[in-house]
Amino acid sequence: MCPIINKIKVVINMKTYNKIFNTFNKLIQTKSFDDITVLEICQKAHVSTSSFYRHYKDKYDVMNDNYKRILDQYMHSSQNHNFEDIFINLFKMSKELHYLKNAFDYTGINSLGDFIYQYSYNTVIDMCKIKNIQFEDKDLLLLDVFCGGASIMYQHYILGKYDLSPQRAGRILYQMFPEVFKVTW
Repeated sequence: MCPIINKIKVVINMKTYNKIFNTFNKLIQTKSFDDITVLEICQKAHVSTSSFYRHYKDKYDVMNDNYKRILDQYMHSSQNHNFEDIFINLFKMSKELHYLKNAFDYTGINSLGDFIYQYSYNTVIDMCKIKNIQFEDKDLLLLDVFCGGASIMYQHYILGKYDLSPQRAGRILYQMFPEVFKVTW
């Protein structure tokens, strides 16, 4: 196939992908996650359902892609020098992105909380592999417990259960972070 046609297809795919993504972000600001449907996203984005499913598995996939983009942006920010900075900045970000409350309406498999747990766990493991840091099964168990608890704590923080500043919440979370993984930064 012609290279120019391939480039055009890539551009069209990115436009469709971004339309879906941006439409979801607009909807989640005013509606609960449970009330958003794939059909509604497609209609408001002016894309077909087949185009939607070419880019995403379901609405949970869009939500998780949304949060992954945010987390990736914060993980790679020049203002982060260690995990404590990341934790503080994520809590600050949650105060700015009010729509996250709506995204936490759904719990269970494919939920935002479940995604945060998986993403956090895999990110730390990947950073360890890059730096050739060895760890034992007990370390993985600690990380598992930490990431599970941290994702619930983060959800509760966003939902207003804790009256803590982002700095205080981030520092407390960092104090709980397993020592063996603090060196991965």
